[in-house]
Amino acid sequence: MREELVVKRRDLEEAKDSFDYLDVIREKYNALWAAEPQNFAENFNDDQITLIFYGILYDQVRNGGFLQLIFNGYAPVIFSEPMVDGLKSWGAVPTAELIDSITAISLRVDREIDKTSLESLSNSYSQYPEFEEYDQAFYKNDGSEEVKDYVSGHLSDFIMVE
Repeated sequence: MREELVVKRRDLEEAKDSFDYLDVIREKYNALWAAEPQNFAENFNDDQITLIFYGILYDQVRNGGFLQLIFNGYAPVIFSEPMVDGLKSWGAVPTAELIDSITAISLRVDREIDKTSLESLSNSYSQYPEFEEYDQAFYKNDGSEEVKDYVSGHLSDFIMVE
């Protein structure tokens, strides 16, 4: 594993909650991804990539809902079989099932939605009101506890700890 992917054990132990724990790791990933975007597939293994995309899912939905995630171009990677399968294998089954259940409509909306301005994003909330229900379902069970449990139980697959 690359030396850029090293965290201090104390930083993990001091995390306030599950997502903060994951964020300690994601910060290292994001720095490496920003430094070498052309080497994304070479720099990260499948589990790390799933964690990166889980973080995007969490950030986008918590900030502006699934419609924001779609607007920002993440639908093809989030609403995919590898993402759903990865989350299921990590124990985040309700989150994976939610993603799986809204994949068809999300990919359809991805093709339909106007992605040219923030105003068009704002208009999409009234155009696709069913997404409020999906957002609420995610807020009730975002999978962060299960993802953190899996990652902490397989830490060497994700990051080096010093």
